[in-house]
Amino acid sequence: MADNENIHELKKELADIVGQLLEQEKLLDENFSDELRGHVQLLKARLNYRFWSLLFVRLEHALIDSGNGTLVFGHEDIKLFNFGFLDERLFPGGIVDCETDFTDSQFNVIHMTEWLAMVDANYMEMRKKESIEDFISDIDDNIEKLNTKLADIEDRRRTEIITLFKDEEPLAGLLRAFEDANVVSFLSDQIKRSRSLGRAETTRFVKSQLIIPKIQTHINAILQDEALRTHFHGISDEIIRLRKAIKHLEIEREKQINDLYATEDRQKELLQERKVKLEERLLEVKEDIELCSRWGKSESYSVLFKNRPLNVKKDVLQTIRLIEDYDPGLFNNRRVELKGKPLILITPGVGNGSYDYRTNTLIIPITSPVSLMESVAYGLALYRRDIDKEIYDERLWNSFFDHNVWKHIKDRGMPNTFRHQMMEFVSNYVKWTTKEARGSMVLDAPIREWFEDNIGPDKRGLMIPRHLRSMKMLEMDDMIRKYSADENDPLNCYHLIIIFNRKGDYNKALYYAERALELQPDMAEVKWAKAMILMDTTSDITQLKLMTPVQRLLAAREELSDFIKMVRSWWTLKALEHIRKIDENIGKRG
Repeated sequence: MADNENIHELKKELADIVGQLLEQEKLLDENFSDELRGHVQLLKARLNYRFWSLLFVRLEHALIDSGNGTLVFGHEDIKLFNFGFLDERLFPGGIVDCETDFTDSQFNVIHMTEWLAMVDANYMEMRKKESIEDFISDIDDNIEKLNTKLADIEDRRRTEIITLFKDEEPLAGLLRAFEDANVVSFLSDQIKRSRSLGRAETTRFVKSQLIIPKIQTHINAILQDEALRTHFHGISDEIIRLRKAIKHLEIEREKQINDLYATEDRQKELLQERKVKLEERLLEVKEDIELCSRWGKSESYSVLFKNRPLNVKKDVLQTIRLIEDYDPGLFNNRRVELKGKPLILITPGVGNGSYDYRTNTLIIPITSPVSLMESVAYGLALYRRDIDKEIYDERLWNSFFDHNVWKHIKDRGMPNTFRHQMMEFVSNYVKWTTKEARGSMVLDAPIREWFEDNIGPDKRGLMIPRHLRSMKMLEMDDMIRKYSADENDPLNCYHLIIIFNRKGDYNKALYYAERALELQPDMAEVKWAKAMILMDTTSDITQLKLMTPVQRLLAAREELSDFIKMVRSWWTLKALEHIRKIDENIGKRG
């Protein structure tokens, strides 16, 4: 009851802060002042702080409600944890679902409640009690089935002996003889294994050895008939097999019961460990969100403000892949080889992305201050930095902050503190993957050149589709057979251009470039590929033997001119650069 009262008080406090915030924002709209703006910022920070307090309290309640089972969140908690939805006044309108059916073959993209449940699932020991109880129940069922089968066999044997002797007098002795003569060896094994027997087993063992000589005549009478001997020995063997199986199950049952008692003794301790672990991980996410706001110089709140567009899983993943087009080596590192690509965690509130190296998690808030592209770029910049630091001894970092890169930048010098260096690298990476990638020249020329040489795609290379970037030489023949099956598909032809160019077979690469353009003349990436093949005047291409180097360059220029009309991106700038160099080259050749 006290916990419920605490939650009620916390929610009331949050509602009061929201009311104050809305009043101050209204005043700010009517009469802007630095004092009012500062007060609004303080209220937002206070609201954000108390929001996280509520998350930790709700997490504890979700654990209590889940007991020893799977961590499950209610509808209100899902809105709170996944979207930062706190108050209808702050974010009017509905909330999208958690896209639990979304899957991708390369990335795992999840929301906070899914992530917390996943972290909690790692504590499989918490489910051990339930699994032991189920196992004991299965053992009991098996023992019951074996005992039923054993009773049926013994009844059948009893009936056969009565029929055989027509006399019930020796029956008790015969039954004990056939049962105990065979059980002697089993009990002897038990003695050797355990060095002791229970009272009942010891009594049975002794009686079996005393009674057998007294009824030896009856035994011999049966054993003299080979068919009877074989028949009854078979029954006896089956009985002893069943008894051994029952005995082994009883031993296993006792062991499992002991384990169950041990697990029950630790249950409270484990529940506390579970709570502490989840709280630690939740705190790590909170710190990561705050950390990125520092490097990105942006506000970062986990409460959902205003009716902003929400970042959905599909769009987050598509944005990562768009950025990867201008950083093709992004996930080509030893960390991915060992741990896989980062988990993508969509967190509540507004802010730019972050990365946690400890858990290999890319953190993307549910709403973005400017754009989803920029938010994701911030997170990937931090990913780039941490991979370079932890795996590659900061080779990329030291290359970026090299005197030769910065000496030609007139209006500012190279930053010399880690904080300013971090801000510089992150902001420039974001500009590269968002603005420069779209064809806007916003970076200083030396910085742009560094990104082109160290991060971006090869400006003299082909535009390689994502699924072919990691293509191995051994896979090429299979791919050629696959795409050659339908050469009337221009996309198949484009894939064949990439593969044959990689193999160094420029004749076939050029053939498929021309074939693709016959099928679809407006394929910009094929125009680019054909231009790059033509520009390499040193390559030996049979169908171009009659063309002079100048003619090849002019043909390449024509393809690049067409390309420029089709595409607006960094590649457009590179096409213009190639055209200038072609013109210079032709001018020199006269």
